[in-house]
Amino acid sequence: MNCGNDILPDDKDELKKIISLLQFDRINLESKYSLLQSEITKLTKENKSLKEKLKSALAKFFSPKKEKASFDQSEQLSLFDEAETFAEKESEEAEEETCSSDETIVKSYSRKKGGKRRIPDFIPAEEKVYELSEEEKACKCCGKTRPVIGEDRTEELDIIPAQFKKIVHIVKKYGPCCCDGFLNSEEPEVIRAKKPERFLPYSIASAGLAAYCIDYKYNYAMPYYRLSKKFEAVEMDISRATLCNWTMIAAEKCRVLYDMMLEKIRSSEVINMDETRVQVLKEDGKTAESLSYMWVMKAGKENKKLTVFHYDSSRSSKVPEKLLEGFNGYLQTDGYEGYAKAVEKYNLIHAGCMAHVRRKFYDAHKANGSSKTAKKAILFISRIYSIENKLRKKKFTNEEFVKKRRDEMIPVLNEFKLWLDDTIKTILPSSLPGVAINYALKQWDRVVRFLDHHDMTPDNNIVENAIRPFAVGRKNWLFSNTPRGAESSAIMYSLVESAKNNNLIVYNYLRYLFTKLPQAKSPEDIEALLPSNLTGDDIKI
Repeated sequence: MNCGNDILPDDKDELKKIISLLQFDRINLESKYSLLQSEITKLTKENKSLKEKLKSALAKFFSPKKEKASFDQSEQLSLFDEAETFAEKESEEAEEETCSSDETIVKSYSRKKGGKRRIPDFIPAEEKVYELSEEEKACKCCGKTRPVIGEDRTEELDIIPAQFKKIVHIVKKYGPCCCDGFLNSEEPEVIRAKKPERFLPYSIASAGLAAYCIDYKYNYAMPYYRLSKKFEAVEMDISRATLCNWTMIAAEKCRVLYDMMLEKIRSSEVINMDETRVQVLKEDGKTAESLSYMWVMKAGKENKKLTVFHYDSSRSSKVPEKLLEGFNGYLQTDGYEGYAKAVEKYNLIHAGCMAHVRRKFYDAHKANGSSKTAKKAILFISRIYSIENKLRKKKFTNEEFVKKRRDEMIPVLNEFKLWLDDTIKTILPSSLPGVAINYALKQWDRVVRFLDHHDMTPDNNIVENAIRPFAVGRKNWLFSNTPRGAESSAIMYSLVESAKNNNLIVYNYLRYLFTKLPQAKSPEDIEALLPSNLTGDDIKI
């Protein structure tokens, strides 16, 4: 029996209507299938993008922080050598191609001499001589003393823990003379000897102790509660609150020098600038959990740079507007748009940071090690750094350096830009390589600006490196209690980092500064205390 014949009608019009309805249903199903396919494709791309982001996020926690990469023999990226070695490897391969196939190039290297390190001669020496007794030196046969034929010397390094010394200032007072003429001389009856002004009057802290405490906190990142415990070990009761008060008073006394450092930076041709977070607990109008910011500026000649930290509760564009007032030159920053208003207002030349461009491609590489796009971009950037490092090592004048760098760098940059323009057309914008390329193209005009001035490098790392000691300290002391404390920290970090910029021993400089500053009466006297105006010989103790 044919069931179909029983179900289908015999009328042709009815059959046509059924066929038409089935065709309409098929078209609907095909349309829904097409929509589902496009949705699956979209979700697949989103899934891939999310996986890349997850890998990148995990890499930030569990992979090395430093941006390193190289190729192994399978031409895959690994995370163990500097990106700049790509260009070195390329140059080595080029050299190998020019040699005969029978020759092998072995890269030379130097090795430090092994063995025990010698203690420097400037360390005070105490000699301990060990001799035999007269009886032991006597000859067993004739009784004469045996002659000395030599000696063996060994050295060991000893240390004396920090010692306190009480300095008692005694000011002599002199009374009236008993002669007849003194009564009618109108001279004061009592005169006193002059005592030098102290940096922290009415406290027990000398210039040396204040320098020691500030050096330990801002140079070695030791919180004051630990330093207070250290003092307890030598039976000195100096509380954390006392140390904080000394620092805030010291910072206020150094503010005139700090303001002078800021003006000196504004008079430079190039300023590197960045900002980092800081937490201040007791700040009007803000909760304890909210973030404030430490802004950092660095400028000056190659070996005479100054670094200035500035605390502000905001990250708005008004802060760089205030800090850069009076400056007219090159401003090098990262990609944060908060600097744009100051650049426009003061007609500055805004330079970008190649390291941030590279960081985006490293994130893409960490998320997907097989990404040819990330690999290609890192190779381009490596060639740029290779040229920069090579030229920096040579003794060029400023004008020669700028010309040589432009001649060698511009072809590489043009090739890189052309590749970026071509690649962005074929890559998914939401993928990590796509995000990296979009960022590079957006920042391109700023990124290549470093070619114009000899003091600028491809990146803004010089100021990021200045922030690192602050970031290390922040991990230890976590927060500032009040805005006054944060401002004091800004001034002290400025003095400490500027001293390091100029190869000064921080403790020696602070001690010298705290001793001389009370006697400085004119702007010229204060300017002479700037770290960039001093050498290590000036501040020897």
